[in-house]
Amino acid sequence: MVLLRSVSTVLSLLLGGKVSLVARPPADAPLALLSARCEEFSFSITEGRRILPFNSLTIEGESVQLGWKLPALLLAPLWLILAPRLLPLLLAAWLAAPSGPTGGLLFFDSLVREEDLARGAWPAVLSAVLTAITRASLPALLVDLADAADGTAPQDPLGLRRRVPSSECVGASVAGAKLVFEGRANAAQGQPPLAYTLRTGVSARRSALGLDGITPLASECSSLCWEEPELRLSLGETGLAGMLPKLWLPVADAGGIQLPPSVHLTRASVSEAAAGLRASGTIRLGAAPKVSGGGLVTVIQ
Repeated sequence: MVLLRSVSTVLSLLLGGKVSLVARPPADAPLALLSARCEEFSFSITEGRRILPFNSLTIEGESVQLGWKLPALLLAPLWLILAPRLLPLLLAAWLAAPSGPTGGLLFFDSLVREEDLARGAWPAVLSAVLTAITRASLPALLVDLADAADGTAPQDPLGLRRRVPSSECVGASVAGAKLVFEGRANAAQGQPPLAYTLRTGVSARRSALGLDGITPLASECSSLCWEEPELRLSLGETGLAGMLPKLWLPVADAGGIQLPPSVHLTRASVSEAAAGLRASGTIRLGAAPKVSGGGLVTVIQ
């Protein structure tokens, strides 16, 4: 279709990669695309170089009802070209209005290479990740030790986590099955920043409990978890000290990112062969099935 080719071209220019968009309506209902009902849907982009750069991203599904919001979002570049003055109003309507009927399952697969992590918005995202890991990890040992002494539940009465300064990611690379971050903690005013190196694996988990392993959730959710993060200890980089092996100190309670219930992350790993981070899974559109009374009950809204 001419419209799909036009949207693919505009998205290619905005995202800095090659975009392929396929949306086929059912054979017996050619106008079903007006309600975003597709017998086959596929969206892929390779070598994206802008916003959040990545090597590849593919989203596809069969017999899906997308609702109007996803197609409208894909058409957003045309909003900017055809009606730039109405863009704030269109965005507000897109956020506030219901998405309409949705259903089906979308499969996604993505690969972010290590060279992509230094471009676009990735440095800001990774800086937030480093800040979250350090604030969860460094004070956690002190808090747990203090609570263990009097038998109370883990807490943070002194606000230690809030006192850990924010971090800036100044470099990221892949080493084995680990992401290696070069971080810089912002020290107090007038003090030089503290440079450090942290490495961590990643894994996909699905549980009915929160990231703390205690808080129950309304339904099972997937999480992107930091796997065995470690801080590098070094006695120095020059002279005899620089010849000594570097030591890695495990840090505890690193947490992760909890995803919406509709997203099932089936794989998340660091691949040395692909020199990057790969993630795949499914996105359920519409009402999710709930387990009740030992049986599978589908809630219809």
